[in-house]
Amino acid sequence: MANKIQENFSIVLSSFFLNFESSIKPIIKYLSDIKLNNEVYLTVNFGFKEFDKSDFRRNLIEFLIPYNNIFVSINLNFTGLSKLWNRAISNCSNDWVLILNDDITIKSSLEGFFEKINLIITKKKYDLILFNNSFSCFLINKNVFEKVGFFDERLVGMGEVDIDFLFKYHKKYNASIKSFPFNELRFLKINEYDFLDEKEIANSLEKNSNPYSGYNSGFLMEKYIKSDEGINGPFSEKYLMKDEEYNHYPYESFHRKNITKL
Repeated sequence: MANKIQENFSIVLSSFFLNFESSIKPIIKYLSDIKLNNEVYLTVNFGFKEFDKSDFRRNLIEFLIPYNNIFVSINLNFTGLSKLWNRAISNCSNDWVLILNDDITIKSSLEGFFEKINLIITKKKYDLILFNNSFSCFLINKNVFEKVGFFDERLVGMGEVDIDFLFKYHKKYNASIKSFPFNELRFLKINEYDFLDEKEIANSLEKNSNPYSGYNSGFLMEKYIKSDEGINGPFSEKYLMKDEEYNHYPYESFHRKNITKL
């Protein structure tokens, strides 16, 4: 593939620090082996457990030195997936962004897959696409945020972020998000408790559960209400959003439209 075609989209890799060795490192090495020159934005999240952050930072930077196209952001405190995605996607220089989470692994060649992505971008038929019906790998155009809204950062833990966005997308377009099969990727079973300290989580979130599902699930129960006037979206019954969601980044679209005038 020619570099001009490759660089139509950025790539976001999101990872918990404990999964970096097992998942993200192999993906970065693979992208380098196939000489993919796309901009890669790596966002690394810490958990609640005490950990030598400086030691991890040093090892991470040393690993990334040979890769000129990779840019990194380290979140020193536990950060919810909504916030991670919003900031990472917004920080990319391209309007199209491919998100790869750390619960996947590459099983075969991705070169054909990247060619398909560029074909999707060229046709401009979709602005958000899932692969294997999962938000562990999806392609998004930043324009979606202007139409649907950002990922809800009040979901401060992990999990349910996709359910919430599926509902908002369905509400806007009266359709589900298109999904394509992607056999080159396989999902890993990652133990979310590896990075959690349950006592600290309970104190921090004032919930007797962990942030992977408990808090966010409870928040969705407060955000939505069953109603015959609502829509199914990703739910088995009809729901309405109790109140309109707050715009997390009210000046983001203004910035994107005017930055080229500088």
